[in-house]
Amino acid sequence: MSRDPEQLSQMEKCTLMEALILTSNQFGDYERQKTFIADILQAVNRIWLDAELKQVFWGVEKFISYIGLDRRPVEPSQNDQNGINRSQIVYCINTILAVIKRSKWPENVEVAQKGGFVLAPSTCATPILRNPATAHVVPLIENLLTLLGTFNRIWMPEFIGRRSPEFGHAYELPESEKMALLGITPPCTDQLDSISIRQPLERMQTFLTNVHDNGYHILGNAGPSLGFEFYNIDCLADMLLKTVFVNLDAIPDYRLRPVIHILLLKIKILPCLWVFMNMLPIYKNMVC
Repeated sequence: MSRDPEQLSQMEKCTLMEALILTSNQFGDYERQKTFIADILQAVNRIWLDAELKQVFWGVEKFISYIGLDRRPVEPSQNDQNGINRSQIVYCINTILAVIKRSKWPENVEVAQKGGFVLAPSTCATPILRNPATAHVVPLIENLLTLLGTFNRIWMPEFIGRRSPEFGHAYELPESEKMALLGITPPCTDQLDSISIRQPLERMQTFLTNVHDNGYHILGNAGPSLGFEFYNIDCLADMLLKTVFVNLDAIPDYRLRPVIHILLLKIKILPCLWVFMNMLPIYKNMVC
């Protein structure tokens, strides 16, 4: 499938991947599921952790240039290197989200204990469990936070003017999103498949909206899915405060919606973890 990118659309690939991960949850074996997730994320690691892409995420000007916001669109889209850059980012974001949403530990405590999912005993009725995806997802979090911080900074006046005239409306919501907000059912199309979107402006709008929103979906699902090990990431609170919570006063309301409705409402303390408050730096900072 990876050798023939035209075989399936982005949506079809994502759906198939989620189905495979759901099937792997039935293994009941932590190490086996962990190995399977490693195979799923192999291509993502190669792209997402590349040193060049990390530099792109850290610099707003580099990011704008990397995705082609500062230059005229190239048609046909298959010949657009910036379009290829965008599709790689979309692929990584969608794959990470699929893994984080679907990879689970067993609901049955006895099965979890036998399968090696127990991280540590707990004062609660159930032990603290570990997700087989955690070891592979955590190394990807830093670049994700950096990317979301860059999304916040592109609204600064010095960067707004760097857009090419053809992408002057690129930061606006796509028409499908506007229709959804108005309660109008949009036409049924594969919004993740850039090939099906003909106009360059539409492709750019869809890219910016989907990557931004799905980035927050990843963070929002990380707490409930990865549990204790997510909250115990070193300096997580500082990373959040320096990335996703910067420049919020310059961001329009429709871009703040994912921050409020996805991130802040879904990241939550799991039951019985208050006893480990000293190991949950994010809430020590955010509550204070």
